[in-house]
Amino acid sequence: MHLDNLNSDEDMRSHATFVPTRGNVEYREGTSGQTGLPDHEADIVTCSQSLHWMDSRPTFREVARILRPGGVFAAFDYDWPPTTGVWQADAAYVECMKTINELEMSTSPESRVKSFPKDQHIDRMRESLCFEFAKEIVVHHVTKGNADTFIGLLLTQGGVQTLLKAGRSPEHLAITRFAERAREFLGDEKRDWYWSSRVRIGIA
Repeated sequence: MHLDNLNSDEDMRSHATFVPTRGNVEYREGTSGQTGLPDHEADIVTCSQSLHWMDSRPTFREVARILRPGGVFAAFDYDWPPTTGVWQADAAYVECMKTINELEMSTSPESRVKSFPKDQHIDRMRESLCFEFAKEIVVHHVTKGNADTFIGLLLTQGGVQTLLKAGRSPEHLAITRFAERAREFLGDEKRDWYWSSRVRIGIA
């Protein structure tokens, strides 16, 4: 069972249901704090790169309600960016995102979506008293990428898309400069990249 975002999103659900599924996959409308599922229905509940959008108190209460005793809650997030093995490229990504984050913070408060710090997930899980045990682990895997892959990853970030749709130019967002540096340091040849994923585990 996979928790949806804090706010039900009909567009995301319509994209998911467009793809044929196998087995007993089912999509339902609901929120992280009110799934509408029966008590003790699930063995596993997961959140994939989404817990930071959810109000933790109602979310954890709901998770504890629908998990069977001994069931597992797992919330996981990638560390961004991946480690490319070329520190200059990694530094260029961090520098560009710093500019983007500062521009996001300068927008009007009503236009910003509330989120919760990822580095506090495990503390919130423990403080909720909804789990018998909670632990954070880090796992890694290797993929391959080049400059174009790296540029594409930056463009997938929600803050980047929000600012671009609001009319900010790639130059203003420092994306043009980042792309130049990515091509300079990474080039076209694909190399091994290392992704780290932090998994916060709670046992009901």
